[in-house]
Amino acid sequence: MISNKLLLCLLGLVAIVSCSSDDDEWIGDKGIHLCYVCRPSEDLLAYQNNLSKETGITTYADLQVFVTSALKEIPGSTKPQRYTIKGDKSIEQQMAEVLDPKNEFSGTMPIPVEYRLETCKDIHITLCDKEGNSLMDVTDKAHFYVSDLRLFDSYGLDVLIDSSKTVLGRIKDGTSIKEYLSYNPMIFSEARFILDGVERTSCPEGSYCRIEIELGNGTTLTAKSSVGWYAGE
Repeated sequence: MISNKLLLCLLGLVAIVSCSSDDDEWIGDKGIHLCYVCRPSEDLLAYQNNLSKETGITTYADLQVFVTSALKEIPGSTKPQRYTIKGDKSIEQQMAEVLDPKNEFSGTMPIPVEYRLETCKDIHITLCDKEGNSLMDVTDKAHFYVSDLRLFDSYGLDVLIDSSKTVLGRIKDGTSIKEYLSYNPMIFSEARFILDGVERTSCPEGSYCRIEIELGNGTTLTAKSSVGWYAGE
């Protein structure tokens, strides 16, 4: 069975290909262009201690949280897939001004930039034991991790969009959830969190995090974190 994380990676590759006018055109091309991908916020996936190799963080626990579309039967596909919807051109134009202010990305290799159109009302992160009992509310201990390395798979992850569909810039590294919510933002497609003061060894010993995200449309998305497919020790 394909894991959710692997499925997301495969979908990223599909998004890259689908953004290209010629499926073979982008292969081996050095120039890139940003390709905007919008999905409805219907499902939540979370992975713990996935960032240690990238960040060098070995003391505190970390989380990767994905907000994405639900699995859906797609005509011509043998398995349910996560799907895209029509995006907002005004948001995409503003994102381009933030991500590519000098209009340097004009190549043929598409790099997907995902975003969502639902507002985020609240976020709660709770550390639980293996039986599901709440141990500690760690919401106030979580802060956004934003890498200075602009890797292809991280374009757009730190873009902050408010409920009026205005792109405010980039989320700063170390931003707390409380500060993030103060912008009345559109929910992120992916966030990377460091949990200050929560020992990294807590989760592998059987504990996990329960993530709850309340959206402006009245939906609450929930997920239980699991060890990701490229997590460390």
